[in-house]
Amino acid sequence: MRVQLEAFPHEPGQHCSSTSLRSVLAYDGVVLPEAVIFGLGSGAGFLYWRHSSRSPTHRFNGRAPDLEGKFYRNLGYALEWAGRWDPEGLARAIRAGRPVLAQTDLEALPYYDPVHFPGHGVVVVGVDLAAGAATLADVASPALQTVPLERLKAALSVAAPPMLAPYRWAAAPRVEVHLEPEVFRRAIRVAVRGMLEPEDPEREGLGAMRQLVADLPAWGEAPDWAWCARFAYQSIEKRGTGGGNFRLLYAAFLEEAARYLPELARLEAARRMRAVGRVWRELARLFKRVFVEQDPKGFGQVAARMREVWEAERRIWADLAVVGEAG
Repeated sequence: MRVQLEAFPHEPGQHCSSTSLRSVLAYDGVVLPEAVIFGLGSGAGFLYWRHSSRSPTHRFNGRAPDLEGKFYRNLGYALEWAGRWDPEGLARAIRAGRPVLAQTDLEALPYYDPVHFPGHGVVVVGVDLAAGAATLADVASPALQTVPLERLKAALSVAAPPMLAPYRWAAAPRVEVHLEPEVFRRAIRVAVRGMLEPEDPEREGLGAMRQLVADLPAWGEAPDWAWCARFAYQSIEKRGTGGGNFRLLYAAFLEEAARYLPELARLEAARRMRAVGRVWRELARLFKRVFVEQDPKGFGQVAARMREVWEAERRIWADLAVVGEAG
């Protein structure tokens, strides 16, 4: 039995999850810029992992967990993650005309290089139970991707807290979007909380960023230090961030949000967030120099610049906290 959504409006964007949401909304006739979707999902954040058994042994990411769930909650809807493997349930949702949002580890998706990367958003737009295949809309390509159901199951089964829990897939609810000040304020409030008061301060938010500053001088002692540096560069600039570790994408959101929340304009929030994004880009170039020049001592210079990033982020998120709590 094969079911497929017809004329699903997919085209690549800047980031996987905000692209997925943009496509789903467009399927329902709702047009929103990707940056607005990213911001309404409280997408900007910071995560830092240290692994002894996986490479890269040190990694970070500038996006908050569960952008899709936060986006719908902010608009007053529930995204009911399945929490189990159920290909028949996938088929039922698509037969009912609903795209299925999914959070995956792209390591298991056959059209990517096999690198562990949790929280990658895709949309399931077709299922063929007889053939054991699924059709995905993915930011990787304007073309839809066909993958074996077993590979999709493997991509969904990964647990990588705080970014990914197993079997996060859900039929996307049909929504009405009313842009108003409180929608923007609420989204900023959630993002601020993730940076200033995260559930796991050693791995999330400004506390994790401060820990990264402390750890960076010792990255050169890791057995895979060159790959850590290369992956850090990619995580800032290349892996669906919109540039500057997601800060440029979030700055575009703040610029739009200032139309609804004038205090953002008075704080020059968008300009300052773009400035932070440019510093992240400089940091990316320093990481790149470490692995290109094969110089592990360069992590000391990276750490000094990273401290400047942390201080700039600390200031702007403190100011955004005032905006989020107003009203």
